[in-house]
Amino acid sequence: MKYGAVCLERRRKMLTVEEIKGIIEQAEKQKQELQELIDSLSTMEVEPGRVAESERYWYISDVGMIRFTTDARSDTDDYRYECGNYYLTEEDASRSKKQIRLFRLLDRFSRQNGWTDELWKNSIIEKYYIYFDYNHKSIETESVHISRHICQVYFISESVAKQAIEEYHDLIMEVMAI
Repeated sequence: MKYGAVCLERRRKMLTVEEIKGIIEQAEKQKQELQELIDSLSTMEVEPGRVAESERYWYISDVGMIRFTTDARSDTDDYRYECGNYYLTEEDASRSKKQIRLFRLLDRFSRQNGWTDELWKNSIIEKYYIYFDYNHKSIETESVHISRHICQVYFISESVAKQAIEEYHDLIMEVMAI
């Protein structure tokens, strides 16, 4: 035998039958507890994007503050979840707050400068929108005649769209930053 093996042999302790039974009982108890936990998790019905009951989520208050609360499955919690004002992290709520603010400011600007949804009835008129070009890290405009992007603000002309870019440049860059 080598020296290391001799030292290892001397450090080993022989367990009694009682000690082994005790270890097995503890392991069985832990196994049972883990199985109960697994069973409870598998029967728990958590909706996608929703925390488990009694867990924390974030929302944007009516005055624009990011708040958190515990989901008690109340009518208020359900309403926030159903209308999309329900976030798993504070960072998601903060990002969404900026996006919502930008959308509303651009929409107001567009309508104050002549936009109306009635323009969609005329397929000849160009409708302008703003987009962010990630390759060039620039804010650009484009137009469509008959196709409408979901959740997109449109402008009556390219010059109005460019005015909006100038007015909200910093906020657009902040929202589009990755």
